[in-house]
Order: sequence, then structure tokens, then C-alpha cells
Amino acid sequence: MSRIEKAIRYDELIDFQTLARESARQEEERVLAEELHHVSTWGETIRREGVWQ
Repeated sequence: MSRIEKAIRYDELIDFQTLARESARQEEERVLAEELHHVSTWGETIRREGVWQ
């Protein structure tokens, strides 16, 4: 494999790693947003029903 081919493969690997990290970050944000929504909804239900009073 020539140096140019190795460089291209390396760049492709770096691009793939960057995409994988970005995808993982987006998934983590999605999960956290879902959890926050769940907690907010749960908290609102408790306040509305007066459980904390």
C-alpha cells in the first residue's frame, strides 16, 4: 500500500471515528432529553395532584 493510500485510509478512519463520536453524543443527548421530559412530567403530575403538599 502506498503512502498516499495509507494517508487516505487514515483520513477515512479519522472521519469514521468523528462520525461515531458525534452519533454517540447525539444519542446521549436524546436519552437525556427523554429522561428530563419524563422527570418534568412526573414532577408536574405530583404538583398537580398535591402529593407534595
